[in-house]
Amino acid sequence: MAARKPRSKREKANLSDPNDVELVWSEWIKVHREGTRKPAFTEDRRDLVACAIQDFGVDACVEAIHGCKLSPFHQGDNDRRRKYDDIGLILRNAEKVERFCEIYRERRDRPTGADF
Repeated sequence: MAARKPRSKREKANLSDPNDVELVWSEWIKVHREGTRKPAFTEDRRDLVACAIQDFGVDACVEAIHGCKLSPFHQGDNDRRRKYDDIGLILRNAEKVERFCEIYRERRDRPTGADF
């Protein structure tokens, strides 16, 4: 008999290893919030991270976090001069995760290399 799929976001989130969830959250804090007031790790944020791990894996979540940091637009080089780097945006859906991973990989794979 096949395992049943989780019915709710919470059930899906509960499938993720809490250590992986903490690792992804800590990486976002380190990359995007170092030196500022640490945001609350709310249940909604925890579920978002945990679900993203289920959908994309830890490595892709971490790459997406770094990719957002490498995007000038998302770091404030836009008409509003505003950063768009919330964990909720980065891990919102497949399109966002894939795009930020692509930015990260393009930058990482350049021959000149970039320090992260």
